[in-house]
Amino acid sequence: YAKNILALIQSAQKTLDIQTQYIHPPNKGVDTAFQALIAAVQDRIKKKVQVRVILSEYEATGGWLEKLQEAGLDTSVVRIQNGVHNKAFVVDSEVVAVGSQNWSGDGVLRNRDASLIIYNQDAAQYFEQIFSYDWTAHAKQKLTSEVSTSSKPAPREFAAD
Repeated sequence: YAKNILALIQSAQKTLDIQTQYIHPPNKGVDTAFQALIAAVQDRIKKKVQVRVILSEYEATGGWLEKLQEAGLDTSVVRIQNGVHNKAFVVDSEVVAVGSQNWSGDGVLRNRDASLIIYNQDAAQYFEQIFSYDWTAHAKQKLTSEVSTSSKPAPREFAAD
């Protein structure tokens, strides 16, 4: 997974859209193949590729966004959306990857998950439309409400910058 998704991310020349439940970066020096994926996303940002990342509402808790920033990812490209469980990448409106890998060391390197990279413009544009709708209509950047005091976190409201 890591080798093929790395090549996919590195191939992005114009756009890279990522929608995944979470990105939990490893500690430095651990799971370097996973760290390389995060670094590749940041490299695309530096190379002026339009990168957009949507993560679930739980990524806005527990300091995960800060950990992403510490791992080298520019979190200005990250938005939060309630209920995200997708794992998908769309590259340059040409290629889409969909699957079950969560972005953690275990999810990327050790668990038995499956993903498929589809080199088909129609399929990529189908998923790109869904991503763009979520980015515009549902994903937000700033947290505006506090977590419920119940034992299970309540859905949270978000507002765009």
